[in-house]
Amino acid sequence: MPVLAEISIPRGEFVLGEVFEDYPECTVEFERVVPFDSEGSLLFRVDGSDPGDVASTLSNWPKAARTTLLGETTEPPLFEVELDGGTDRFIDTLSESDVHVFEARGGPESWELQLQFSDHGDLVRFNEQLTEAGIPVTLNRLSNPSANAHSSLSTEQREAVSLAYRHGYFEVPRNCTIQDLADEVGISDSAFSQRLRRGVGICVQETLGIR
Repeated sequence: MPVLAEISIPRGEFVLGEVFEDYPECTVEFERVVPFDSEGSLLFRVDGSDPGDVASTLSNWPKAARTTLLGETTEPPLFEVELDGGTDRFIDTLSESDVHVFEARGGPESWELQLQFSDHGDLVRFNEQLTEAGIPVTLNRLSNPSANAHSSLSTEQREAVSLAYRHGYFEVPRNCTIQDLADEVGISDSAFSQRLRRGVGICVQETLGIR
């Protein structure tokens, strides 16, 4: 069953992290689906800096075999960089794994990626490979798209559970109250509380397989 994982790795553990050290305000976002292929070709957009400066930096980067500015007039501009083989442990691990990269975004401190694996076992093996390569990885979120598609949650229950989670209702101590959440949805606190309890109950039942 497919597993969708959102992970973070330190900026320096990804090959482009070093080249963008001089551009701390830049955001690097890869095109979907990210083409981490056997040739080491990367397709991404860079926001927050002059395209000409970024293109010049990438062209002079020793690890780049070829740099092309594909969309200078687009916002943000689109770059394609072909890397020399064997220049990045993380890309090598991605290329060798049964994984699809749906999104990769680079920021000042870390890279965040959304990855889909065929099953949980592939995710475990991927994590083991990163650990063996000495690459620290943080799992931010894990979901099962197929399971979500067949969930018994109603739209209102899903909204209630998601809203409560995002606003820190389940944190200790809580960051909001039922009344706060109910006001945002526009219903009474009693109605929202019932909707949330039923939604959480279904989540627990489906996650634990309770009948």
